[in-house]
Amino acid sequence: MKTAMASIYIADDHSIVIDGIKSILANSKQFEVIGYSTDPKQVLNDIIHFTPDIVILDEYMQTKNGSEILQEVAVKRINTRFVFLSSCDDQNIMLLVKNLGAQAFIHKNVGAKAIIQVLEDVMDGKQRFDTLNPDFNPDASTTKIKKLLTPREMILLNLILKGMSNKQIAERLDRSKHTIDTQRKTLYRKIKIEGYTNFSDMNGTLDLSKLTP
Repeated sequence: MKTAMASIYIADDHSIVIDGIKSILANSKQFEVIGYSTDPKQVLNDIIHFTPDIVILDEYMQTKNGSEILQEVAVKRINTRFVFLSSCDDQNIMLLVKNLGAQAFIHKNVGAKAIIQVLEDVMDGKQRFDTLNPDFNPDASTTKIKKLLTPREMILLNLILKGMSNKQIAERLDRSKHTIDTQRKTLYRKIKIEGYTNFSDMNGTLDLSKLTP
């Protein structure tokens, strides 16, 4: 009796990444790619419509983060597993998506065999957060920063640490790019007081999910 292949949906804002994963899975007897998209809105609609076994999802997409898509899907109570694929090893993001119910987080530079192994493990009910530090606790730093910043600055910092450009942030918040440029400079002066030399220094030290008013 032939065993049904697990259905895979790929969501990434870079077509070359989608093509790469499709190529890796093309000859697999275990997995079948049933859809893909670079558009977060289309991704959400497709997941609800096709209910794939696994969604391979990029965290940093243009208009909506992967974690936001995961939260919206969770409300629908769809029995789909989520494997996050990212170009960075941000402990905050790993912890966030794990707490939201994702099954795995892998770096984009891993090889084909590693990707297939993660997918196999996820289908077997295992979690794969190999590079998540079990002792990671960002609460103390997060609390300190929240006391320093205004609610508007916390929203801005959250978006900056998610890798968004000033132009993207301006579009997301419906403000001018000039306004965001100015607010970013003010924010930078504040974080320097806490010893950060740039925004990238803050990655892995804060709980991004709590950087909201």
